[in-house]
Amino acid sequence: MAEKHYVSKASCRQKGLLAFLAQDAGQRVFCYANAEIRKSDQNDEILAFVEFWRARTGKLPEELIFDSKLTTYANLDVLNKMGGISFITLRRRGPSGLIDTYARRMLIENSISDGVDFFHIDTLSSVVAMKVNCDLQLTLMGSSLYRLLGARIGGGYATAESRHICRDFVQAPAQVTITSDAAEVKFGKRAHNPYLLAAGFGDSDVAVPWWQGRRLKLVFG
Repeated sequence: MAEKHYVSKASCRQKGLLAFLAQDAGQRVFCYANAEIRKSDQNDEILAFVEFWRARTGKLPEELIFDSKLTTYANLDVLNKMGGISFITLRRRGPSGLIDTYARRMLIENSISDGVDFFHIDTLSSVVAMKVNCDLQLTLMGSSLYRLLGARIGGGYATAESRHICRDFVQAPAQVTITSDAAEVKFGKRAHNPYLLAAGFGDSDVAVPWWQGRRLKLVFG
């Protein structure tokens, strides 16, 4: 059920659903999301994430970076008592190297900002919890695919915003030819094609088993 929350863009309280997102600072991909948080439980979600990480990796996260309003001092004390977890917030911090950590914090904030601006994760499609949760998961999958594409292309694109990658590579006209055994996608001549060729996309010949056994081929003009 939707509850009333403060929305900074609208400068008022209105019905909405709280969502918690966590991103791996090293890989720059979202690794955890929950769109079923009630306002009364929001302060404890950081502890739920710690348990999720421990269940998936077998160990506690080494470092957490989050906004100071995410949780309470009581929960920060719980994190301290777990041992082995350093954390830093905008105003309240644990013992750690501040300069390097704040630099990573800015990278995370920039990536979340990219998700808001490009994927609109702050304005999901429905106030029905189940639909929002599905929408959020699809959005994070799209964000991760952009990160993987940027990492494969390399260079400055490994850290480029999704909007930048979309403009240079995804929003490209192509001629699609479908035959009995293949689907060929032929891209016209573009300035950024050499990056794709250098990344090995010109050698793409991938089987698509769910599509009557056809193969997908990419061709660059």
